[in-house]
Amino acid sequence: MKKLFQYIAAASFAGLLMTACSPDSFDGADEAGKPTIEGTDFTLEVDQTTNTVTAKVAEKAGQYPLWYIPALTDAQSDIYSTLNTLQRTFVYAGDYEIKLRVANRNGVSDAEVTKTFHINNSLINFSSQEKALAGTEGKTWRINYAEPAHMGCGPSGTAGTEWWSAQPGDKADWGVYDDRLTFTPDGKYVYNPGEGGTVYVNTGSSVFAQYNTNDGNDFMAPVSAQEATWKFEAKGNDVMLTLPAQTLFPYISNDEQWQNPSFRVESIENTAMTLIYDNGNIAWRFMLTSLEDGQSATPAGFPGFDANADYNLFKTCNYQITTYYAHGGGWESYGDPSYTVNGNKISIQYPGETDQQWQNQFTFRTDMVAAADQQYDFSVVLESSTDIPAATVKICELDNDEAEKTLMLYNANISLKAGEPRVVSAGNLTGIDVNGVKIVFDFGGSPANTDMVIRDIVFKNHADGGGDAPLFYDDPANAWKAVDAEQAFNMSFWWADAGWSQIGDPGFAVAEKAYGGKVYTITASAATAAEWQAQNAFNTTGLAVAGTDLVDFSCVVTPSADSPRATIKLCQVDDDDNTLIYKNDIKLVKDEPQVLRFENVQLSKGADAAAVKLIFDLGGCPEDLEFSVTDITLIKKAQ
Repeated sequence: MKKLFQYIAAASFAGLLMTACSPDSFDGADEAGKPTIEGTDFTLEVDQTTNTVTAKVAEKAGQYPLWYIPALTDAQSDIYSTLNTLQRTFVYAGDYEIKLRVANRNGVSDAEVTKTFHINNSLINFSSQEKALAGTEGKTWRINYAEPAHMGCGPSGTAGTEWWSAQPGDKADWGVYDDRLTFTPDGKYVYNPGEGGTVYVNTGSSVFAQYNTNDGNDFMAPVSAQEATWKFEAKGNDVMLTLPAQTLFPYISNDEQWQNPSFRVESIENTAMTLIYDNGNIAWRFMLTSLEDGQSATPAGFPGFDANADYNLFKTCNYQITTYYAHGGGWESYGDPSYTVNGNKISIQYPGETDQQWQNQFTFRTDMVAAADQQYDFSVVLESSTDIPAATVKICELDNDEAEKTLMLYNANISLKAGEPRVVSAGNLTGIDVNGVKIVFDFGGSPANTDMVIRDIVFKNHADGGGDAPLFYDDPANAWKAVDAEQAFNMSFWWADAGWSQIGDPGFAVAEKAYGGKVYTITASAATAAEWQAQNAFNTTGLAVAGTDLVDFSCVVTPSADSPRATIKLCQVDDDDNTLIYKNDIKLVKDEPQVLRFENVQLSKGADAAAVKLIFDLGGCPEDLEFSVTDITLIKKAQ
């Protein structure tokens, strides 16, 4: 039976009062303090490839959303959630309605915002979900413990967070975070209990009762690795990931899950998946990731410009998509690939392989204009399901591909790795006088059965804000690329306290970056007070710069905490006065990547430098600051 939205809202509000408030902090609801829906709106996106809907509302302190999607038929279920972001995958095509109210501890808004969305096609197979789950050679998943609500529970039919929602790391002592789930394309499932060798079990379950000696609390039971099978299937309007009876999973919530481990797929992408186990009385939530511990879904470094910002000319332009898709020495045509457009995200399916550059073109013919007396910036995020060694991005005039009408051209330089998003950007592009800008992507060399996502396209006037873009790290002229590859440098440190007495060196770590060389992380061992009290130098062993060279340089720095100032200096190893760049009083903002870019700089003394050193000074930093450096690019241009 369908539930009324008013009933759901009231039930959710009552549940919040019972679980979140205490007599010490809450003296009772105040009717005058109820929120209103006025001024509230939400974004709505539909991925027509996976039939996944994403609705987002801005977070507001002391207030939470109440989402409701009525079922289309009595055989389906209503959907409701109190998360700021609602995601749900649908089996059946149709026109759906989504309603939003807002609530706080005093009650629920009387009015609501209603929008509609359309699912184009019913799922006749689950190929997109299967590829995301198992890839082409198998994928391993774990509980995504760094995310809020990575585990939780709530009323049946919800997103499973209303009664309890785990904060990051909440269950670190319960042997659940080291469990690994491997899915292979042939339908094989492998559960590995990790180093702890245990599975986490709800105390209310009778499974493994001999280990339930924890005074009525949840417990851990020793288990061995287990092999089973997996499959996707439809249940009503839900996509279900189903395992055989008595198959192990990181958390066994109740006997029903043990006997019938079939999970509703809220959403699934290349590196993230949310599953709900719902037995009709309670919904249990599990957020999983295929990323390794410590690996981020957002690559370190420049994340691209904000695609939703007003400065993004692509956001409001009109465009026409054209494609060219061929293969072989005779350039035999495949015809058009299939694709779906969802706002600033385009999902493309390429069934056949291509052999060489320009055989797989996807073009946006826009009405954006550019001028020769202006400069422009560009960024985009590309995600491929397969490795592509040499993709191309080209920005030029609509009907003139010649060099004089080209803003940006990267030929055979952009490598894409399966399942790893890559930001491609260019900054300070010299404008050209055109009344229509064409953006061409070419994925020539793509293997068969490649799924491609092009998202967050930004084309902007450099003067309109948004900061700088880094130089292109994979430019063949990037001399620092060899320094990264060979770690051809010696590190030196000089840290001091407020009285300028030397203190111990900071922590220093090197990690691989999917794109852009290495991630270098400096961890402060103590707080410092002034400039030059926290010096960290990369002394290269052979990166020479001639006194006559003009140099372009950029890097991306990201701090783990706010810090009032930092300094960057690039100079000769044995002569700090023969300087290429020097900039101080750089304000660092927590978790915000900052691009430091310099163009056409020259050694100040004009004397050749047999080797250069790169100094980052963090003097004035707080204790335990982590400071990462990525995408270091140095391009020499002889005059």
